Amino acid sequence: PRQLYFLSLLTFISFISDFYLVTQRPLTGELPGPLSVAIGWRQEGYPAVKFFIQCTEMASRHTCVHPAEKVKIRVGSLNVGTLKGRSSEVVETLTRRRIDLCCLQETRWSGGLEPNQARFVKGKDSRYKFYWCGNKQGQGGVGIMLAEKWVENVFEVQRISDRILLLKLGIGKSIFTFLSIYAPQIGLPEAEKEHFYDQLQSTVAKIPTSEILFPIGDWNGHVGRDAQGFEETHGGHGLGDRNT
Repeated sequence: PRQLYFLSLLTFISFISDFYLVTQRPLTGELPGPLSVAIGWRQEGYPAVKFFIQCTEMASRHTCVHPAEKVKIRVGSLNVGTLKGRSSEVVETLTRRRIDLCCLQETRWSGGLEPNQARFVKGKDSRYKFYWCGNKQGQGGVGIMLAEKWVENVFEVQRISDRILLLKLGIGKSIFTFLSIYAPQIGLPEAEKEHFYDQLQSTVAKIPTSEILFPIGDWNGHVGRDAQGFEETHGGHGLGDRNT
């Protein structure tokens, strides 16, 4: 059930999404377009923040009809297979696609939970700061590539394990928490999978409700097309057969 719950959070998110942060006053009435999905709402004694996702693959673009200050941040997720010898290539790819923050999986950079595991990576005309968490074997690993213009907005970084990395961005009066996740693949022991989901559940439980959470990554699983007893958490938009 835990696996299905976390997986179902992302069934509607495409590889790349545009995030529009409206920070002056909330929209009223219907959403700007049929492809927009409201997934965040906070009112903590300051102007409300309304959050929209628009899938670039559907080529839909809408703007707020109310006068408001907008901040646009483009977020993606990518299983790179390995980042060894390819870091500049990945930066070039993110630059071409105008990605501000990208959660990476299978980086294969050695390391641990040390707080100093971050460095700038240069592309042809851009720089990204790479925050990562790995292991001594140099296998697996997760990370987050963040465009240089957003580095000063980093509020906190937590390296939970070589499968979970947390990064918080302070934008205006709001804190946006991104989790870069690499779930255990099929064939690994059940104990390892249970440990991963225990860590993930514990991490999410510690995030204050005033923060806006985005768990993004390679979940190595399929929720399937049928709810099969999980109607309360299954969105009904899955494909294929469930393998979790």
